[in-house]
Amino acid sequence: SQICGGKIMAETNLAETTTLITMIPGGYKPEQGQGSPTGVTAFSATLGDLKVALLEYIEPEASDVDITKENVLIAVGRGIQTQDNIEMAEELAELLGGTVCGSRPIIDQGWLPTSRLVGKSGNIVKPKLYLALGISGAPEHVEGMSGAETIVAINVDGGAPIFDIAKYGAKVDLFDLFDYLIEAIEDAG
Repeated sequence: SQICGGKIMAETNLAETTTLITMIPGGYKPEQGQGSPTGVTAFSATLGDLKVALLEYIEPEASDVDITKENVLIAVGRGIQTQDNIEMAEELAELLGGTVCGSRPIIDQGWLPTSRLVGKSGNIVKPKLYLALGISGAPEHVEGMSGAETIVAINVDGGAPIFDIAKYGAKVDLFDLFDYLIEAIEDAG
């Protein structure tokens, strides 16, 4: 599995100890005919003196769109460079009938609302088309979009992990490709 933001691959042996594995609901497609049934082991746990305290309540943002229901998503990552450049993604989204969403750094910058976050701590999406613009493909992000039917990645870093899961990819500066991409979509439309 990938750890440290996808920079290190870890191999783990689970056979010698009791292990608990958690997964995000809807995060992975089930494989048919894989694996074998396992037994259930009941156990009791002493949790000690647990206390819960509400530190802060943050009112959820009113969502303008539910990205989990979209068929076409144009996702932006750090490679978009500035908030003004998100207009490029919005132009693509308009041409393709989709919606712009983003990775954690884009949301943390306040460039897009939290409702547009794709990933482990955001939304799990399964669109027909996921166009990743300047997204490296950190494991936390991939967990949220790996169920997409077709993933197209554009990133200047040819070694970016996003290319490992993309059906189509272009190792190119997005800004060099953008005008050609718009023209091709308009010509095809």
